[in-house]
Amino acid sequence: MDDQEIYLLITRYLAQQTTWDENEKLADWIALSKENESEFQQVKTIWLAGTEDSDEQSALKALHKTKKKYDISEAETYQEEKLKQNRLWYYWGASAAAVLLCVLYFFKYQSDVQPQEVVYIEKTTLPRQKLKLTLVDSTVVYLAPESKLRYPATFAAGKRQVFLEGEAFFEVKRDTSRPFLVTTELLTTKVLGTSFNINAFPGSPDIRISLFSGKVEVSKENEPKHAYALHPGQQLLYDRGEGRIYRQDFDQTVVNGWMTNKLVFRNTKLEEAIRKIEILYGVKIVLSDKNIAGRQLWASFDNEPLDKVLDYLKMAGGVNFRKEEDVIYIISNKAM
Repeated sequence: MDDQEIYLLITRYLAQQTTWDENEKLADWIALSKENESEFQQVKTIWLAGTEDSDEQSALKALHKTKKKYDISEAETYQEEKLKQNRLWYYWGASAAAVLLCVLYFFKYQSDVQPQEVVYIEKTTLPRQKLKLTLVDSTVVYLAPESKLRYPATFAAGKRQVFLEGEAFFEVKRDTSRPFLVTTELLTTKVLGTSFNINAFPGSPDIRISLFSGKVEVSKENEPKHAYALHPGQQLLYDRGEGRIYRQDFDQTVVNGWMTNKLVFRNTKLEEAIRKIEILYGVKIVLSDKNIAGRQLWASFDNEPLDKVLDYLKMAGGVNFRKEEDVIYIISNKAM
């Protein structure tokens, strides 16, 4: 519902003119957020303040005066006055609703034309560091190593927007009146309430958005009105080189293994595996021979030491290593 619809519904409710269905609709809207509940109470306060000046005594005096002048029976006068009073209350209620809408829209307009400065919070993780964040709306974010999340201290009335560099897993608190937006380089992911993972490291060949539950819509930076919908178990892959978007199924253990220090490869290309190793173990690895970047790996490691992972790459990937100071160079094993 837009602002006009909800204000009209509230005023109809306060005037006792709503149906059962409308009452349930209003109750659902109030329960959506504390802001909605506060807004309802504000409207109710304004309404009640306007109804306290009905001056019942003046109405009774007018009734007796009319009865005496025209010698009208008390029962007849009562019925006539009751009918007039009902009409008066109906028109007064409609007028009050109109005035109330004008007042509310005035204050809303004032807040729109004079926006308050948004205060942002920025969280950055170091190599091998993970961070769990709970945002002001109760959304939970798990930030991966070498990642950055920028978010407002308080979300605006119409939307909840955060900015991500790197990787994070989101458990978004459902709020149908305020969509949750995650903006990364080139893409924006829009959700209402769901759980999903975003992998968008600067310089990586692609961006991946993997949906675990609920539903999301993803749009390109240069095509904001064209959205790609995802369902649970689907992954959106944006190829930076081609500028194209693909949808595919994904393995949850491969995507969110980083949250529990698990390293999972399922037909994973060597260059992608190297990036995961760098992030999880906080090391610098250089692939000297780009011709072997596409070699595929299949393995799982649960809190294993780095040396064991490198030994596997040497055996299964057909590569050798050369260490120089803090850098590991991967070269092709010509013998294989």
